[in-house]
Amino acid sequence: MPLKELLLSIKELPKEISKLIKSLECTSTRCINIGLKYKKSLPEKIKDIHWIYIPEKKYPFYRVGIYSNVSKKLVPQNCYSLYVEMSNIKNCDNIIPLLKDIGIINVDDEILSLNVVDMKYAYVIFNKERQETLNKINTFLNKKNIYCIGRYGTWEYSFIEKNITDAKKLALTLNHE
Repeated sequence: MPLKELLLSIKELPKEISKLIKSLECTSTRCINIGLKYKKSLPEKIKDIHWIYIPEKKYPFYRVGIYSNVSKKLVPQNCYSLYVEMSNIKNCDNIIPLLKDIGIINVDDEILSLNVVDMKYAYVIFNKERQETLNKINTFLNKKNIYCIGRYGTWEYSFIEKNITDAKKLALTLNHE
């Protein structure tokens, strides 16, 4: 549960903690998952690549990831799967033609599935108040035996390996108390 949502769910949250919620900033992202079947072969531009950053303003998305290049077992034979990340969620109608234009999807590939996921909490923003805010919030939560871990619990940019390590450390700490 994102830290903001946790705090908002606490009944009778002290005003000094409630005021801190607004300084927990983040960006939102729209993720479009696409499953495709190719007629001839996987598009050349995405062979052996896990993700591509697209920094050009003319494209409404900034990253494309290729799930099926992580593991071929994720898709049926002659298929591949992508995710497209974008921060401007209002401008996503022309995604497929744009992906075809830049060679990420072959012109004659068949779209088998398309799923849109809006992530309210995508990337934490490290503002000036962040660390002091987190110290105050965590002091309050820890006194109530609430311990936060994970990207959105600790309000940091983290990865799965760190989250697993943090969970192990917390479990060990709590077992010794």
